[in-house]
Amino acid sequence: MWSNKGSRFLVTALVLGLTALSGCGGGKITEQFGKMLPDPTPYIYAAVVADEPTAVVAAQESLARGGTAADAAVSLYFTLAVTMPSVASLGGGGACLVHDPSAKRTEMLDFIAPAPGSGLAQGERPSAVPGNVRGMAVLHSRYGRLPWSELLVKAESLARGGVILARPAALDLARAAAPLFADEQARAVFATRAGAPLAEGATVYQVELGATLGQIRMRGAGAFYTGPLADRLVSGVERAGGTLTKPDLRAFVPQWRDAPAVDFDGGRLFVAGPPALAGLAAAEMWQMLVTDGRYAAAPAEERMHLLAEVTRRALSDRGEWLAANGHAGAEAQRLLSAERARSLMSNYDPELVTPPAAFAGRSADTQENPSGTGFIVVDGTGLAVACTVTLYNPFGTGRLVPGIGAFLAQAPGVGSRNPYSLGPVIVTDGDNKVFRFAAAGAGGPAVPPAIVNVAARTLLDGEPLADAMKGGRVYANPANTSVIVEASESEPRVETLTRRGHDVRRLDALGRLNVVYCESGLPVDSLRNAKCSPESDNRDDGLGVTLLLKLE
Repeated sequence: MWSNKGSRFLVTALVLGLTALSGCGGGKITEQFGKMLPDPTPYIYAAVVADEPTAVVAAQESLARGGTAADAAVSLYFTLAVTMPSVASLGGGGACLVHDPSAKRTEMLDFIAPAPGSGLAQGERPSAVPGNVRGMAVLHSRYGRLPWSELLVKAESLARGGVILARPAALDLARAAAPLFADEQARAVFATRAGAPLAEGATVYQVELGATLGQIRMRGAGAFYTGPLADRLVSGVERAGGTLTKPDLRAFVPQWRDAPAVDFDGGRLFVAGPPALAGLAAAEMWQMLVTDGRYAAAPAEERMHLLAEVTRRALSDRGEWLAANGHAGAEAQRLLSAERARSLMSNYDPELVTPPAAFAGRSADTQENPSGTGFIVVDGTGLAVACTVTLYNPFGTGRLVPGIGAFLAQAPGVGSRNPYSLGPVIVTDGDNKVFRFAAAGAGGPAVPPAIVNVAARTLLDGEPLADAMKGGRVYANPANTSVIVEASESEPRVETLTRRGHDVRRLDALGRLNVVYCESGLPVDSLRNAKCSPESDNRDDGLGVTLLLKLE
């Protein structure tokens, strides 16, 4: 039925009287199926993209049952908790952006996993307070339509009955096997009898996780935070050397927050606000590109240089506003003014790299762990959900909580363990009614420039999303003149950087993105006008699908 290689997918499904025709070709869907549909207008578009195919299929099934993008995102997340436990386990946290076209509103849901209120110094492996479970419940309560219990059935079944280990999870497991298998619980689930990490294609059985998901499915997300299951969680964390108390669990409440935005010709770019700092950095970069039409006016051969230079400035400016608590020292929206962008670009030279001395004393001395995953769901009404979740480290604390079957995120605030690289992005039309673009991903400090690179090439250059995703991305640090460029970038374009004094270095990949780009926007009056493409970085094994849905 489907392949976990690349991002091409085609399936026909009939579920509960709804027809779903899926693919990844944007406008090609209508070309392929238009003759089969005598009246295409009752059909609606939808799109899903994530790093792991089984989770995408779970989201599809929720959409096909009449669920909203929020329903599908909840199904997708809980399936990821089974299929990609290294980054999406129940003990992690994250942030989502949600665009509601009916209310003309785009907002941030903050369920970032905080440090525990007590016991941080006493634990062998300080752990964060889990945010994902309650975060998904809050998302569902505001934007969901299907019963909560329906959304966890697939994840529970996969955990109990076994799931085929996909390539992304197998790679994470192989990299972390040595320290991970010091934990008896993790070794029993993820190792062979000979003690080797399970390989791609092996079946993983997570019985304790299945039982936990069953309790959450039947009793609601609150069961994870209060009552017998929560007691078992706290006890298991203690045995695993972590730090978590019942008051920590009870006190955790996800927050809806305003999403900082940048207005530009033809649209509005929304980002998740602090402490999801990648979003704010991306928004600053975007404002520098669009203010006074700088990117549009730049010749093609200058644009890689321009992207490198705005990256330097955004990362440098973070040193000005980043507070000790990981939030913005200044109110986030004020950082995104056109006047501030002009000031940051005042010493920009289109022909020369900016010397590091210009940024001396300003750059924030931060580290960011690249571990995490992003996913996006958009339904036919234009409701869009873009999320990033993380454990702050592959497999979090590296200890599978006994009796629960999940990993907890490491406590933030130690080294690179922080939420700084969280930062989903959503772009709408100027009236904030029509969805156009969303991006979410992982990769530490490479996330903001990766998102901005793809957004600029699609929204400003008009490139097809597939081409924009394949193009080389650039990352530049204000501390020096080095620029990291993806290996896929052509030599002539790289030469435009070296001529300007950049010290160019090559890297296979910068960031891992999942993106949906709807050139014609969603919703649409007629399916014949729909042009919508989801893409997962082809360097990994993610999956992007578009669907045609019709109620019978």
